[in-house]
Amino acid sequence: MFVIENVEGLLHAKHGDHVAEFLRRVAKAGYQTEANRIGAEDFGIAQERHRILLIGIRRELAGSFRMPPRFPERRLNLGDALFDLMAENGWNGAREWARQRREHPVFDRQGNLIAHGTLASTIVTRRGTPREKEAARWTSKGVNIGGLPMAAPTDAEASKPGYLPGLTARMRARLQNFPDDWKFQGVKQSVADQIGNAVPARLAQAVGLAAFAAIRGVSFDWEATLWPPKNKRTAIITPPMALELTEKDLLEVA
Repeated sequence: MFVIENVEGLLHAKHGDHVAEFLRRVAKAGYQTEANRIGAEDFGIAQERHRILLIGIRRELAGSFRMPPRFPERRLNLGDALFDLMAENGWNGAREWARQRREHPVFDRQGNLIAHGTLASTIVTRRGTPREKEAARWTSKGVNIGGLPMAAPTDAEASKPGYLPGLTARMRARLQNFPDDWKFQGVKQSVADQIGNAVPARLAQAVGLAAFAAIRGVSFDWEATLWPPKNKRTAIITPPMALELTEKDLLEVA
């Protein structure tokens, strides 16, 4: 089985010949392939990130793959996702910034209210001057997406007229669902590339579990697997009997 992730533009007409040729080749190799659209926000990730998955499975397993379920009730907003990181340098406006992001109404194309809570726009690799439309999207979400600040805002920085906070590499990584202790290697632009090109961790996990379920014929408690209890602890202990065994005992057992 294989999974290929790409932007939605992959299915635009201008790429049709390339995609068709790829599909012909994998069909010849014995795979049945399907295209599925997936969104990061359906997996508790505070980001508008929609992607296409090309999923191929050997013909003898055809029909066994099912996309993972969505979890709209796990929706997370930009303010709650980043509040602690925005506040870590003492910015007194961080709480109000987060509140506005949390309470912001979200409407569908018909103007119907569907949710509250702003999502980040798609995290990309660029750290220089953003395109005009991209900058406007982020500004509407209360973020200055230009540059890649080294640290969270301070009150001194925020005192400037019209101030909007930027996103540090760690903030961008959290919006991509990386653990906070994940270590990135390389210079600033290299780190930005790694973060922007990544598949959000929980989304990747869900697709991987779906692939595993199709191949092995098993099922999961999806929610418990994707959101394990935070107070769950794993301990490695030495069995009491092992402490009582001498070298002579071990030789006799062997």
